[in-house]
Amino acid sequence: EVDLVVNIDSDVDLDGFDFTALLAPLLSSEGPERLGAQWVAPIERGASTSADEDSAALLDASLHAFSLLGGLDPGTFVGKVFALRADALHQAGGFGPLQDWLGEDMELARRLRQAGWGVAQAPGIAHAEVSGRNVDQVRGRYARWLAVIRWQRPHLLGSYPLLFFAAPLLVAAWSALALALPWAWLGAAWAVLTRWGLALAARRASGRST
Repeated sequence: EVDLVVNIDSDVDLDGFDFTALLAPLLSSEGPERLGAQWVAPIERGASTSADEDSAALLDASLHAFSLLGGLDPGTFVGKVFALRADALHQAGGFGPLQDWLGEDMELARRLRQAGWGVAQAPGIAHAEVSGRNVDQVRGRYARWLAVIRWQRPHLLGSYPLLFFAAPLLVAAWSALALALPWAWLGAAWAVLTRWGLALAARRASGRST
């Protein structure tokens, strides 16, 4: 018998949520590389302000879309919806030592791996119903996320502007080069089309319409 612990944030809409995909692999996992935890990629719905829309766009149409980020970075662990084995949690030290951590979900995943348990992204999407935020609130959310990366995984911090803002940087560079080499406009067009393709891929992986 395997006991499981499940965490679901209060803003998540569970209508139609696939609990089997989240829980079954934890119940059946055995062997030296047992799966200790699974998390589900969240997206935001219910936007009522432009700040809400900006945040939702980052989470379902960019490389910050957790449905893509989980594949790019196996160390990702998002604590909005996750399940873990109770024995894995016990071996990782429990929740108590995490109460003073910013980014406790990422630290939990690190401790699980350190204790010999696997952590994986579960299939599916978690729909968070969030609305009514202003620019400062949304900016604060992403500032906290960057603070987590800076504290726990500083070697990745430089990748954030290079990955998330690559398109405008590339367009600016190719456009400047085109002042001397007219064919360089093709590079700017390539950057725009590539970013558009990424948005479509992220939307599709996030279960949203293109």
